[in-house]
Amino acid sequence: QSLLGEIQIVQDEINKLQEEFTEDLATSSVDSSDRLAMQSSLTVLAERMATIHMKASGKQQLLEEHMSNHLEGQRQEHAIHQYHVQADELERWLIRMRNAVICSLELQSQEKADMEDQLDECQ
Repeated sequence: QSLLGEIQIVQDEINKLQEEFTEDLATSSVDSSDRLAMQSSLTVLAERMATIHMKASGKQQLLEEHMSNHLEGQRQEHAIHQYHVQADELERWLIRMRNAVICSLELQSQEKADMEDQLDECQ
């Protein structure tokens, strides 16, 4: 971003110089061929700076897209990690519940057997 700012400043300075030279040349008694050569040089310089600015803007856009993709990838990795953590927690909870149900069923089975034994004793 700062590089684009610097390029823009240089481009503005070139444009300003071009305007000043145009004004100076119009009022001075410089040979028209020299005037044309200076004007052409400034025009070429301004065009080159514009090209540099366009290339820098394009590269900045590519970098921003790359960073955006990178950040999106990090967000997705984080989300996947969170899903794995939640899945692990759910699996542990299911194991605990399964063990509790098994324990409860075994206890009920034992109680039923005890009750049958008591019934047999009573008869």
